[in-house]
Amino acid sequence: MALKRKVYPILGVLQTLVGASIILLSYSLYFNLLNIRSLLNLSEESITFYFVILTFIGLIMIANAIFLLLQWLKYKI
Repeated sequence: MALKRKVYPILGVLQTLVGASIILLSYSLYFNLLNIRSLLNLSEESITFYFVILTFIGLIMIANAIFLLLQWLKYKI
């Protein structure tokens, strides 16, 4: 129980940061920020697919992080 009190907030914040980074990567791919498409050598046809998949993964990670933080609050009380 004590381990959950210490690990859940760390994992929740870390997972939120990773999820937000994935979403930022998907937007930078889609809108070609910093010329990242040519850097990664991606075709124009596959950009929408990568955008949808990366955004979906990022949102799932952020939702999971929120559930971890809510679970931590439940154990904290």
